[in-house]
Amino acid sequence: MTNAPDHPAGLRLLLERVYDAREIREKFSAWHAPRLNRWERVRAVAGAALCECLQPARIARRELPTGESCWFAPGVRWRVRDVDPACRIAVAPHAGPAAEADFPPPARSHWLDDAERVAVAGKGDWARTLAGMQEGGSVLIHGRGDPAAAVADAFRRTCGRLGWHPLWSDGEDYIAWAARVPEAIALADYLGRDHALIEAALARHRQGDPLGLQWALFMLERHMQLEETFLFDIYRRRGGSARRIAELEREHALVREDRARLTRPQTLRRFWRILEAHDEKEESLIYPHLTAEEDLLVRAMVFRAR
Repeated sequence: MTNAPDHPAGLRLLLERVYDAREIREKFSAWHAPRLNRWERVRAVAGAALCECLQPARIARRELPTGESCWFAPGVRWRVRDVDPACRIAVAPHAGPAAEADFPPPARSHWLDDAERVAVAGKGDWARTLAGMQEGGSVLIHGRGDPAAAVADAFRRTCGRLGWHPLWSDGEDYIAWAARVPEAIALADYLGRDHALIEAALARHRQGDPLGLQWALFMLERHMQLEETFLFDIYRRRGGSARRIAELEREHALVREDRARLTRPQTLRRFWRILEAHDEKEESLIYPHLTAEEDLLVRAMVFRAR
């Protein structure tokens, strides 16, 4: 979440639309993000709006009284909560430089860049490391062995305030990103953070980090299998559209088709555009229906791709 002076110069206004309270609840109560090279300005036209922004180890909140505005950068997930019946907001997408639409902006890599690096030696170290995490902090953990039991135990001991996202594994070797957040994590929050970490790894790949592409492809395949194995089925059982799931699964096939050729700039451009649009559909249309019991969220965190 940024204040007005923090957005870059030279943005081009595309349009501005005003939404009433009913429309806000329908369109902006789930996580939403400006995509590609877009920035979005949110202004309270009447009443007050409580905006939330998904950050690595917390959800930032800002009250917008009438007349005030804030900006959201490309890829920053935001939503509006607790609107009163008289509330109206104006959302104004702005375009940045056209070239920035083709690749993940380097700024997105901060989810991984800002994490503390920690190495663990074995099963006992997994538990000690997770138990010792400070609220509001994130870590990149390198270790050996299966951390599933330690993750499940730490998640329950923190009353659901531990986020765990595997970045890579190969046999006994394991790398994961974890965060200790101030409040219990919802499944939509967890999946949104998973998307953000994939984008962060792709941004690191663009910056020349050889691990960036390896992590992004591992996380992406795990994320797609997680959805295909049981999350899409939960959405269907709760009355969700089978046609919508079929569309998302077709996009999964396109992503898998491109992933072996991401060293080619033209393939990376196509891959990035498909992924951006795909993530937005899932976060706005699918994930709000996936309210989860504790056991389901733990299952998602420790899920291992085939």
